[in-house]
Amino acid sequence: MTKKFFKASEFEDEVHSSVNETFEKGWSCGWECGDDYMSFKEGFTSYIYAHPHQGKTVFVTEILIHLAKNEGKMICIYSPETGSKKDIVWNLIQVYTGKRMYGKGAYKISKQEIDDALFFINKHFVILEHNPFEKKEDKQFARFTVRDIFNQVSLAQKEYNCKIDVLCIDPFNLLDRELEDDRKAIQDYVLSTLSFINSASKTMKMHTILVAHLAGAELITDKDTGIEYMPKPHPSNLAGGQSFWRAGYQMVGLWRPPFGVVDKKTGYSFPDNALRIFVQKTKPFGVGKIGMFEIFYDTDTHTLYETYGEVRFRCGELSKRGIAFNNPSAGISPSKHWSEPTKEHDKELDAPF
Repeated sequence: MTKKFFKASEFEDEVHSSVNETFEKGWSCGWECGDDYMSFKEGFTSYIYAHPHQGKTVFVTEILIHLAKNEGKMICIYSPETGSKKDIVWNLIQVYTGKRMYGKGAYKISKQEIDDALFFINKHFVILEHNPFEKKEDKQFARFTVRDIFNQVSLAQKEYNCKIDVLCIDPFNLLDRELEDDRKAIQDYVLSTLSFINSASKTMKMHTILVAHLAGAELITDKDTGIEYMPKPHPSNLAGGQSFWRAGYQMVGLWRPPFGVVDKKTGYSFPDNALRIFVQKTKPFGVGKIGMFEIFYDTDTHTLYETYGEVRFRCGELSKRGIAFNNPSAGISPSKHWSEPTKEHDKELDAPF
């Protein structure tokens, strides 16, 4: 039988050498008002969840742009909810340029601005896309499971000769199950899937951000104004919520408070276009703390901002830990033009998972 028990004296050197690693804060979340509450540490995971129309995708996209621009990170996105790979890129362009490109009052954007954004996106992002109607040799629709996603990330690193630092899956709810998971109860499936994601993230030294929907909840009606709004988020409202609690490291809920309704804690009405971020679980030591911070949505530009006095700042502009985006740790050098082909690599690559 293999020994599984130890006294601290047997690995004392490891303890001393790992003090900074154990308590080190992760990469900045990009919000000066939120950096004490959350960060993104290599080898761990974050769950970001909310009821519908609370701003999950724009919140995560702002953070991804910040991590690429100010922390020099390479990011992989799988977001079937956003749409096709070109839809994902247009969403990134919109947030990167800070110009809303649809609806009344949409901004006009020049070809040069688009090319500049594409150059940046090509340098820092890899997009995953799966056709849900693709059929295999047995005529069955091909599944795209979390194991497939991590294998694709591994192949992309070899193909593009880069290190991917952040994986974003938006949303978790649309992942296909592995065949062996079909008969599992929802809580067992969620726990085994999240455990795999935790393990794979640590193995690949990558931070994984999972975006998830909360289960349907009844609208709350304010007695004084008649305004209807969604309740605050809580992980117990996730499908398999108990399993999320068990497997989660950093758990973050988003809530848009109802403008015009009085906040009973302050006696004042909730501000317009506010987005409150609730950090409801935080692990490992040092990455953040339990609590809430508040940012705002700009309806003109489809972006988020924080305020200091009367001044607005985009994600990353006030970050204490921001660095130049040409950090060599980004791991991939762009071509002279973003659309030029990259170096050819062996196409037959092994999938580690």
